[in-house]
Amino acid sequence: MLFVTGSYTEENSPAKKAIGEGLNLYIFFPEPPFLRLVQQVYLRNPSYPVWIKEHKQLIVAEEVMSGEKPILASYLLNQEELVFREQLVLPGSSPCHTALVGDDLVVANYSSSDVSIVDFNDGTFSGKDVITYTHDGKGFNPDRQEAAHPHMIYTIDENSFWVPDLGMDCIFTYERDEQLQRFERKVTKTIQLPPGTGPRHLLSLQQHTYLVVLGELRGELFLYKKQGYSYKRMHSLLLLKEDSASAAAIITNPSETFIYVSERDSNSIYQIEIKDDQLRPVNTIHCKGETPRDISIDPSENWLLAANQDSNTITVFSIRQSDGHLFFEHTIAVGSPVCITWLYS
Repeated sequence: MLFVTGSYTEENSPAKKAIGEGLNLYIFFPEPPFLRLVQQVYLRNPSYPVWIKEHKQLIVAEEVMSGEKPILASYLLNQEELVFREQLVLPGSSPCHTALVGDDLVVANYSSSDVSIVDFNDGTFSGKDVITYTHDGKGFNPDRQEAAHPHMIYTIDENSFWVPDLGMDCIFTYERDEQLQRFERKVTKTIQLPPGTGPRHLLSLQQHTYLVVLGELRGELFLYKKQGYSYKRMHSLLLLKEDSASAAAIITNPSETFIYVSERDSNSIYQIEIKDDQLRPVNTIHCKGETPRDISIDPSENWLLAANQDSNTITVFSIRQSDGHLFFEHTIAVGSPVCITWLYS
């Protein structure tokens, strides 16, 4: 199995000491759990790529400010090698997350408070115009919510997507207007979270029946359930009792049995389940590193990997299928890892 990690390369990145070298392509051998580096591709702060399996294509943006001309880059996978295909300069600042929505690539720009959309209809974006949608507002926390901060693009279907905005404590819904042939933000479908939550990432489960939203600033999870055309908050769960928190990643296994969350202040990975419309803690373990910015489960559902940004490691955990519990197996040195993306067929 192949996967890539993005890594922080710049001194002004969120890493305590950025020593990354861009994109790293690994082979994962599950027995015993072992990782082998096969390629490094230099990019500046490559963050949360999207893998398009139909085209065997990896798309990734550089998380740098607009004055540094961040690029959106495309690579084709040729056996065990990423081959550069094309690039496009993005107008936004700190493009931190990319997703494919129908025939469009959508990028969340954290620092410029906007969302970029690039036509990908023919499998290429070279020479295309970039359409920008600006978020205007701020939140409760003056240090972290002084402006809007789109943090993720979550694809609902080929014509719509969600954007958690950390700065505005909102989940925004975008839908494609077929007559105008463009996306529009649906104000009536905005999900408002409590002040100071800082929604970072979210999950959609059971064919969009549930939304689980991760609040970075207080380390809190929120469970929403679909009722008609809207979502009702059913439950919330505070991960930490301490005043400070820095929740990072939220994922589920492909069968959606359990939810796993990484939290950077405590260097923990939480295992959670949904029962009777409530979020219930199952287990908590240490990530065996420092600052677990991302976690990811391999396509076989047998292994969970944690990208530990400030210990410069990836740690491998086996997943016990009977109860979803994690067991530490292996550590590998990786400079300032940000994210993990599996290149599955």
